[in-house]
Amino acid sequence: MAKLFLILAGLNGLIAVAASAAGAHALTARLDDQMMAWFTQAAQFHLWHALALLGVGALAAAGHGSTWASCCFAARSTGWA
Repeated sequence: MAKLFLILAGLNGLIAVAASAAGAHALTARLDDQMMAWFTQAAQFHLWHALALLGVGALAAAGHGSTWASCCFAARSTGWA
């Protein structure tokens, strides 16, 4: 189960970095300042959730934490719930 959390954390991090790069390079000319601020905030939140999911994976690998709570967090962080 820990391996799944670590893989999901890596994929979430990849998506967050890709979204940040797209926002910085492709969307700057298309979005106004307010929408760009929202997009940047959302990309940062996504990256923080990827880091938190990495922590969940590390705790699961060490044998700590609730599997049920970890699964719920992973589902919510990846947008499945």
